[in-house]
Amino acid sequence: MECWRCGTAIPHDGVRPDFCAVCQALLAPDPARSHFGWLDLSPRFSYDLDHLAARHRKRLRRFHPDRYHGQGEVAWRHAVAHATAINDAWRALSDPQKRLEYLLKLHGAALPPATFDPAGQIAMDPIHQIEMAELNTALAELDGVDAHTERTAIGRQVAHQYARELDRIGGEIDAALDGDGLDGAAPIWQAAVSRLRSLRSLLLRLDAEFPFGQGAP
Repeated sequence: MECWRCGTAIPHDGVRPDFCAVCQALLAPDPARSHFGWLDLSPRFSYDLDHLAARHRKRLRRFHPDRYHGQGEVAWRHAVAHATAINDAWRALSDPQKRLEYLLKLHGAALPPATFDPAGQIAMDPIHQIEMAELNTALAELDGVDAHTERTAIGRQVAHQYARELDRIGGEIDAALDGDGLDGAAPIWQAAVSRLRSLRSLLLRLDAEFPFGQGAP
């Protein structure tokens, strides 16, 4: 690859630079860069949302297309591509569930795409269907003047359970990455995150049927 402006050869080893080392022209974005790379972050789960938002704003200011209007059409198109990649990274990493699944994907432990049941809802993993069916039965049996209050309490309980498990699994994955990595343990992480998918699916259904004051994640 060569710089579009001055023809300088761009190194192919490691991460492709954003700018030409000679003329400082903005180069085309590196398609191999990860979402974490676009926000200039190490691949981890445990990031505070405010920290991610600050990184997103900083990177977007640096590559906003408006900054490159006076540098020619090529530079402007590259800026649009950079900004698009940065926004895609923000959308993926600002959602903790998506961030966790993306981390697994980066390390060869990707989950299969979500499937949907006949009602259009995310289908639950068979291993968790009994647990979720019992909870759905308990919800269906609620009756009387206190039914809404009890449903609200169950919804909040599931939300807290989901948040706790998300933080626990994310912390364990970070610890594994700091140590020997995820090699050999992919099925364990996949099963854990599959259960999170099931809990999240249930939360979305609960919140749609009777909002419990704390929206599903």
